[in-house]
Amino acid sequence: MAKEVGWQTMKALIRSIAAAVVFAILLFYVFAFERGRVPEKDEIFGLNVEQTSRLQVTGPGMDLLIEKHDDTWYVKKPFKGLADQDEAETRIKAITELKPSGTRSDLDLDDEKFGLKEPRLTAVLNYGKGKKIKLLVGKKTPVGSEIYARIEGRKDLYILPATVFSTLNLTADKLREKTVAKIESDKVLSLSLTHGDTTIKVENRAEGDKDKWFITSPISARADEFQTEQVVTKLAGLEAKDFVDEPAKDADYGFDKPSLLAEVLDEEGNKAAITIGAKSDKRDESSLDGGELFYAKVEGRDEILLVAAEDVAELRKQPIDLRDTFIVELDKQNINYVRVQSTKRLSFAIKRLPDGWHLDRPIKAVTKAGKVDDILYDIVQLEAREYIADKPEDLKQYGLAIPSDIIEVHSIDTDDVLKIKIGYAYGADAHYCQTSESDQVYVVSDMLLLDLPKKLEDIQASS
Repeated sequence: MAKEVGWQTMKALIRSIAAAVVFAILLFYVFAFERGRVPEKDEIFGLNVEQTSRLQVTGPGMDLLIEKHDDTWYVKKPFKGLADQDEAETRIKAITELKPSGTRSDLDLDDEKFGLKEPRLTAVLNYGKGKKIKLLVGKKTPVGSEIYARIEGRKDLYILPATVFSTLNLTADKLREKTVAKIESDKVLSLSLTHGDTTIKVENRAEGDKDKWFITSPISARADEFQTEQVVTKLAGLEAKDFVDEPAKDADYGFDKPSLLAEVLDEEGNKAAITIGAKSDKRDESSLDGGELFYAKVEGRDEILLVAAEDVAELRKQPIDLRDTFIVELDKQNINYVRVQSTKRLSFAIKRLPDGWHLDRPIKAVTKAGKVDDILYDIVQLEAREYIADKPEDLKQYGLAIPSDIIEVHSIDTDDVLKIKIGYAYGADAHYCQTSESDQVYVVSDMLLLDLPKKLEDIQASS
């Protein structure tokens, strides 16, 4: 009987210990949720920046207010605008991670030597559900690198590093977000540029196992990957050189007749819209030559920005600037057969065999490796100098109805045969050209034609 009572007592004790552990864990999580984290050594508050929502800093010549909306910090005073997130958080952390150098108790905090009755600076930080911290910063201590401070609701005098004051006392201009728009270049799906009567639209979409850029307006064509990425990078890195806070009508800044409109859409559905207005009378004081500036505004931002004229110029693209100038998209290593029909040169065919390239027509023979390599290089590097007609009504005027040269290219990665047709001469060193992949008429360099053999000896290897 005594053993049974002892066992019952032990079980009750175990249950009590378990309950206490659970309660401690719950208490820890409640504390962590309310306070953000466990304070580091010597920290007063141990809050997370994520839990804060508002900071106001006042003092002689200072009235700064920043607020957080949807995880983004905005300046509300002394102007309205987007805040630099790192700069905002630096000020927030000056309080959330506050570590005093020391504390003093049982002192008259109104004593003039502390400077807390009329503080040099007062900071009020809101966090959690209606909670706030009020920090009053007074005079420097005799040490000089420290300051006196008090926290409303507490009786102690705090000795703080002077950096707390210098951080909270930074001018509001330091809070300006200079990056014009929030754009992550590697997530952009589409881009639109409008200036004058020109609107260019470019989309990023999958082609095979790769993502590639395509122009969708005013033409449908492959976009130049490098040039398009340059535009996206330019927009993502576009920075304001100055700001205008005075309210005015759009017409005062030229936004009613914009010189450039840029819209970007990313893979998460976020849109960035930038409007460039008229040229400003202000000059870029940060540049050596005092460059010209344009007014700019961004959807979702209150302030008017000033951007460098040279940046605007780099965004005023024409379709040809973003168009992929390479006419064919071939991998040289995948080409296994080439046939050339010519009215003025040698007609021949070559094929790749395990031991290298061989003539297939008009005879069976080994080829000159260097000559074949030149021809293959010219084919994969065939580039448009000009775009003549998207949908030509009459190919005769270009000599493409009955071309003087037709190059057929076979590749191991596709059953489709690519045909390159060469027409009349264009100027002194170019010809009209068309491929089986498009109705487009191009102007191309004579390099491919010049490398085609005129006679059999030009391509057949010596025996």
